[in-house]
Amino acid sequence: MLKEVHLTSPLPTAQQAIEDRLHQRGFKIFAAIDQAAEAQNVGLTLKPTVLLIFGNPKVGTLLMQEDDQVAFELPIKLLLVAEGDHTKALYRD
Repeated sequence: MLKEVHLTSPLPTAQQAIEDRLHQRGFKIFAAIDQAAEAQNVGLTLKPTVLLIFGNPKVGTLLMQEDDQVAFELPIKLLLVAEGDHTKALYRD
């Protein structure tokens, strides 16, 4: 099930704050995909949208050693979408 949280910061500020918190908690950011830029590369437009892909390799590895199927859920993904001067964050619960 998708969950949605509304953040009061614009997307770049929200993204930086989230990345800082993730690093502080021991998570590694594997990718930050600028989906609006990718859309522009193929001649399309999309409001500012960033997909963060992150996890903790040690914890993830231990979980996958217990159950291979966990790999379908990892790494964790967080979608950030600009909504004017605010940001919508979407994630799977």
